[in-house]
Amino acid sequence: TMAVLDPNRVVVDNYPEDKCDEIKVPINPNKPELGDYTVYFTKEFYMERSDFSENPPKGFFRLTTENEVRLKGAYYVKFASAERDENGEITFSYDWSDIAELNYDNYEMRAEMIKAMQFWIEEVGIDGFRCDHAVGVPASFWNAAVYKLKSVNSEIMMLAEITAAQSLTKYAFDSCYNDPLYGQALSVKGGVATSTIEQGVKLSSHYVEGSFPMNYLDNHDKNSYDESIVGRFGDTYEPLLALTFTAPGYPLIYTGNEQAYDHEIEFFEKDTVKWEEEPKYAEVIKELSALKLDNKALYSSNRDIEFLEISNSHAFAFSRTSGDNTVVYVANLYFEGVDDVTVKLPFENAKCVMSYDGENFDFEDKDVTAKDFENKNYKPYEFYILVADAKA
Repeated sequence: TMAVLDPNRVVVDNYPEDKCDEIKVPINPNKPELGDYTVYFTKEFYMERSDFSENPPKGFFRLTTENEVRLKGAYYVKFASAERDENGEITFSYDWSDIAELNYDNYEMRAEMIKAMQFWIEEVGIDGFRCDHAVGVPASFWNAAVYKLKSVNSEIMMLAEITAAQSLTKYAFDSCYNDPLYGQALSVKGGVATSTIEQGVKLSSHYVEGSFPMNYLDNHDKNSYDESIVGRFGDTYEPLLALTFTAPGYPLIYTGNEQAYDHEIEFFEKDTVKWEEEPKYAEVIKELSALKLDNKALYSSNRDIEFLEISNSHAFAFSRTSGDNTVVYVANLYFEGVDDVTVKLPFENAKCVMSYDGENFDFEDKDVTAKDFENKNYKPYEFYILVADAKA
């Protein structure tokens, strides 16, 4: 279910006032067996204010004064004119025609919303919901909805596509988008000191006990509206991909990340990925996934993290421990090599289970000692993942 949170009125000049088209829209274009639903197209409807721009930034694919766009399941539209308020702000534009502005003061409407969500769990068997702009809906609604939904299936996952807030994670949402980490990860390409990325890795107080962040480098919005993952991260992709698996929380793998797909996938349009025969990062993601499953220190339920003392501001290291299991991430997050770096490891002996020398990955387990990480030289974006237990 979708709602317009910051609405502008849209008027289609050449559409009859007394006409209403019924349009069938597939529930999921990739799963036709789920069927479709009906939306209604009329002369007037409402849109999000952010879906129109008179001065669009690079990569803005929604409506502008110059281009035409297609309404989901319906017609192509183009800008003709605008009504403005006393401040010169446009008071209408357009958005998808199947969005309703909902009144959350109406508790009968709330009950029907929860019934609709319950249908997907009971009849379709989905295992959770990703809720777009969750802060735009009253927390009291989410609290009531999730209480009901988890009474049906206590294992469902509730993900809010928004930066964490205690109003969301206290009762309703298991996870939120780790927007701070994403923003700091972008800055790595520019060679900033690692003290900034530490803020994105550190578990925010907005995550109450039992909730955790979703770490991401890519998603449908970033890929379609900004740049491809290659354009945004370039050579920093490898160490940052490993970071999303080892930092508190869990990683998002978006379509094409298995090969660092250098293409901005169309939004709401069919745009088939051109897969490589052997996606370059498929094995890396497989190994990182196994590492996360095999080490309880990396479980999403483990909130422990300790940033390690290190002698260079461009190098970055942290450890995570649960019981007798400790995992350490050490990386040079700089576009140049750094020399004579010492990191103070929390153990004397360990296994290096994954490393990257700036060009190639190595997944073979190797015995290492704390001394191996004293006065060490690193190539650009070189990283190591170490595992130790209490007996090491």
